[in-house]
Amino acid sequence: MKLRLLSKIPNSVFVKLLAILMLTGVCINMAVGIFFNHALTYSPRSPFQKYLNQYVLSIIKDLGTPPELGKAKEVAKRSGIEIRYESHESNWSTIENFPAPRNFYKFRGNPDQAIQTMRRHGKILITVKQDTGRFIFLLEPFIWQRDVKKKFVLMLILLLTLILTGAYLAIQRILKPVKDLTEAVNQIGSGNLKHRISVGVSDELGKLATGFNHMTDRVREMIKAKEQLLLDVSHELRSPLTRMKVALERIPEGKTRNNIKDDILEMERMVTELLEEARLRAKHGHLNIDDTDLGELIRSMASLFADQQPGTKIKNIPSDLIFRIDKERIKSVLNNVISNAVKYSSESRNPVEIELEQKDGFTVIHIKDFGAGIPLEDMPHIFEPFYRVDKSRSKQTGGFGLGLSLCKTIMEAHNGKIEVKSGPGKGTKISLYFPDSHKL
Repeated sequence: MKLRLLSKIPNSVFVKLLAILMLTGVCINMAVGIFFNHALTYSPRSPFQKYLNQYVLSIIKDLGTPPELGKAKEVAKRSGIEIRYESHESNWSTIENFPAPRNFYKFRGNPDQAIQTMRRHGKILITVKQDTGRFIFLLEPFIWQRDVKKKFVLMLILLLTLILTGAYLAIQRILKPVKDLTEAVNQIGSGNLKHRISVGVSDELGKLATGFNHMTDRVREMIKAKEQLLLDVSHELRSPLTRMKVALERIPEGKTRNNIKDDILEMERMVTELLEEARLRAKHGHLNIDDTDLGELIRSMASLFADQQPGTKIKNIPSDLIFRIDKERIKSVLNNVISNAVKYSSESRNPVEIELEQKDGFTVIHIKDFGAGIPLEDMPHIFEPFYRVDKSRSKQTGGFGLGLSLCKTIMEAHNGKIEVKSGPGKGTKISLYFPDSHKL
């Protein structure tokens, strides 16, 4: 499940937009940070370098010849510049542990080789070579430079973060109809034609949501009209069928009468199934609920097909499995599913397996056969009324294509569901889900 969820993440529009925003934010922060780091860092090529060189030369002049340590300490205290002097006669510095020049990086392109400027970790080191010795001046990072850098970088990062957060929230709000539309498509696909999208904007996505609502209303009206037509036609067929049965009694016994009688009975079964499904769809309250031993009901229905090839095999069906259900309608579901399983696996050596399982708050009845299976192109349509996998519609294969449609309606009327898993050459497995809330 986790791997499946992770595989869908790259296909999410919201995740893609979030990734773009995050990448943009990182790039902007890096670019601006690098810019400010270089912009606020001391450079020996700046005009300030000339004045700094003149300043250190004036300090050397004030220190005298030979330079005095006492004066150097006074200059260091006043200016904040530490001084070191190296010569054959003496070596001294205004502070202990004066850093060695070899640990600093030299700037290239210095026009005056007698004065060299080096830098490391924001510290500036200036060396001045003279005939009498070498002076080394250590300048700590300028206070104003350090403070400005920290303040500006922090303010910039904060500002950019606020901007990107606002942009993300705005994009999420703008694309909310897309998320609502995805949810609506899933609801419609699961059969909830009453689901609607709330339209709060008038842009292109708002118009798309409005158009989707209109389309859903139209589809619901068309399906309702289709169901009403079937119901009306079924009602109207009752009267002529009754008259045909009366007229049939006047026909002499023989093959012709038997054929007509079979056709009339077949039409009556079809009309009965149509009316039964229409009643259940109209309102799920038309159930004759009673306490029923579901396990005993399964065993009794399976026994009806035990002598038919390939037979039935019951596994893990406990006793005293009491449910509040409509016994006759659930019996119709079991009869339909088991008879189909036996019929379409008659050439198999393995019997039809009927097994019970507890799963996610449901008691599930699995009915599995080992027949030819259902073609993949037919799987999306097997619950549609009058749809048959066998396109010949011969009497030998039986049925009108209403069986699974009626089973689905009955299971939904019990707040349950029916699932079908099948494939060519893999047999068919039908699962009937009964909510445990109906169990006693």
